[in-house]
Amino acid sequence: MNFKCAFAAATSACLLIGSAGAQTTWLPPKEIQSKTDAAAPAATTPAPAPTAAKSPDAARDKVAKVKDCKAQSLAKGLRGSERKKFLESCKNS
Repeated sequence: MNFKCAFAAATSACLLIGSAGAQTTWLPPKEIQSKTDAAAPAATTPAPAPTAAKSPDAARDKVAKVKDCKAQSLAKGLRGSERKKFLESCKNS
């Protein structure tokens, strides 16, 4: 009987300690933390790549082009992969 009680106590203690350890975050001591913070350069965000000017007129032109391409594909009776290929080539031309 004593073995069962000891085993149960040991098992529950391991479970409690394990769950408490999983919820904490390890932080280095203050001396180490301050040295690494001073030595590490500040993270910089790279500048976004230059893109074409996005104006309302350009957006309207693109929408009009897509609508025109879709109308052409319907007029030709294209379906499935043929229509997809046509729309890609039409939009890029």
